[in-house]
Amino acid sequence: MLNFLKRPYCGADWGQLLGGQIHPAAQVILEQRYLPCNLSRATKANRRTNDRRDGRHASTAELAGKADQRMKRVLFLCSGNYYRSRFAEIVFNWHARQRDVPWQADSRGLALHSGNLGPISQYVRLGLSARGIQSDTIDRLPQAATDDDFTAAHHIIALKEPEHRPLVEASFTRWGERVEYWHVHDLDCALPDDAIPQLEQLVMYLLDRLSASPN
Repeated sequence: MLNFLKRPYCGADWGQLLGGQIHPAAQVILEQRYLPCNLSRATKANRRTNDRRDGRHASTAELAGKADQRMKRVLFLCSGNYYRSRFAEIVFNWHARQRDVPWQADSRGLALHSGNLGPISQYVRLGLSARGIQSDTIDRLPQAATDDDFTAAHHIIALKEPEHRPLVEASFTRWGERVEYWHVHDLDCALPDDAIPQLEQLVMYLLDRLSASPN
C-alpha cells in the first residue's frame, strides 16, 4: 500500500495524489476507508446515526404517501365554500377518523362571495363547538372549485340542487352526471338551527353508505 494512504488526507483530491484521473466512486471509497486519524469516534457515530435517521424518515414518508393514495375523497360543493360545504367537510372528516372509514372530505365553492366576513361562517364555528368537533382547517379561506378538484374526487355532492346544478353545468359540464345533489338551504331560506342538523344527518347517512360500500 502506498505510504501516503496511511496519512490523514481528509477531503483530499485522490486523483491528484495518485497522479491521474480517478472515478468518483473510487474517490468515495478511498475517503470512507482512509478517514483522517483525528476524526473522533463521536463524529463517526453521529454520521452513522444521521444516516439511520434519514433512512427511517424516508421510509415513514413513503408509507404515508401510500396510505394517502388508498384514501378516497368526497368533494362537498356549495356556493361560497363558507357555510354549508365547510360544515359538511369538517363533520365528515371528524367522524370518518372516529370510525376509521378510509375516506377524506374536501370542500369548494362554485361562486365565491367577497362579502363573507372571515374564513368561515360563525354558524359553522358554533355548530362544531356545540358538538365538540375540532379541525385544523377551520381557519382556511374559502376556495373556488377547479377541474382538478373534480378529478381527484371519488364522490361529489352539491348541497342544493336548484342552486348548484346550474353552476355545475355552466362551469363543469363534463362532471355533471357524477354529482349527487342534496337539498340543504342557505341562510336566505333556512335558519342555521334547522339547516345544520339536517346537514349533519345527511353527512352521517353518507358515511354509513360509504362504509357499507365495497368500492
